[in-house]
Amino acid sequence: MDEKASRRAFRVSALTAALAIVFTLFFQLSKAGPFREVNPFLDDPYDAVGSIAFQVALLVGVLTFARSLRLIHGELPEARLRFIARGNVLVLGAVLLALVGDTLAVIAHPVAPSAASDELRLALGGMFLFAALCASAFAASFPRVREVRLDSDVTLADGIDDLAALIRISLARSGFGLPLWLQMGRRPSDRLFFHLAWLSPRAHPWRFACALGLLLGLIVAALQLQEGPSPSAETTLLVLALFVSIEFAATVTGFALFGGYLGLRPGRLRPPRGAVR
Repeated sequence: MDEKASRRAFRVSALTAALAIVFTLFFQLSKAGPFREVNPFLDDPYDAVGSIAFQVALLVGVLTFARSLRLIHGELPEARLRFIARGNVLVLGAVLLALVGDTLAVIAHPVAPSAASDELRLALGGMFLFAALCASAFAASFPRVREVRLDSDVTLADGIDDLAALIRISLARSGFGLPLWLQMGRRPSDRLFFHLAWLSPRAHPWRFACALGLLLGLIVAALQLQEGPSPSAETTLLVLALFVSIEFAATVTGFALFGGYLGLRPGRLRPPRGAVR
């Protein structure tokens, strides 16, 4: 692969990952402090869209950045470049969708002018400019990515290895010692699940996705408890079960819709015209 192309992919992926992080901060800060009283997109369906969007953008943005980092270090084949491009597309799409929803909320539910509301609208405009900058950089850096052969031999384990590589390379550059499981070559996921073969993301990606969705649901439910329990134990259990179910369903649905698109599970992938099989 052309080294310049891989460097461009890395820079764009780093910029898009930064967009995902900044959008997450924007989403969380807009619900706190003085902004809470003047935030027109605090309620559903706007808040629900933002909640899903920031999770998708943050996870996919970090994963895509990790892949681009491995690409410039020669640890990934050229075929993974299309998955890197797709990751950037998904992050940009999730952020822009949420920002459009926020803008519609501002238009549909105007609030009285104040310092906090002005700052919130200014931040929203800044997010649009940042997203537009990332979209422009992506369009300029991935003009011929469809000509790259698509890799079909991928699973969730490869995504875990990508994230592990991000930790490994970052620690190596900072001079810190590497944990033992990161010293086991470029496929540490196989070592991690050596004694949990029934949950292996390489052999059983759907089973692992379901377990991950359940874990994320429990984490979200635990965070919800920090806001205070409901008036009764029954209501509390019902609310927690609802959060677990929603997060579980969202994870499994996202894996079904975007797993193959992002190279996290094998799919019916056809090479582009003229590509070498």
